Amino acid sequence: MAMDRAIKAVLKQTIDIQKSSGASVDDRGNSTATWSTTESSVKTYIREVRDDEDKTRNLNLERYLAVVDPSVDVDEFDRIIYDGKYYEVDSVRLIRDFDGSNHHKRVEMQRATTLWKLIDLMVDLVLK
Repeated sequence: MAMDRAIKAVLKQTIDIQKSSGASVDDRGNSTATWSTTESSVKTYIREVRDDEDKTRNLNLERYLAVVDPSVDVDEFDRIIYDGKYYEVDSVRLIRDFDGSNHHKRVEMQRATTLWKLIDLMVDLVLK
């Protein structure tokens, strides 16, 4: 049994899934991953779970949950493009129905932004 109509009805957003296709070296000699899109315009439901601060690294971590069809090829080594922003996949869990058939995949992902960007945005809002 595939994903039921009630779940499919809420899959109104779309994402692109990228897999690492190797590594290259940047101008400074640092190794960087090369990514290629393996699935595009994947129907999903996304919601923000929470924001966390990592003050030791001056980062704000935006955490999101995505629900996709169980047939979608996504794993913990992938990254997702949603609304023009890149998210690292933290975990993927296959959810099954009571009869054991695959129902949907639950994808947890996060994006790091610097706290300085957030501080600048707040200052701009206060000064307006």
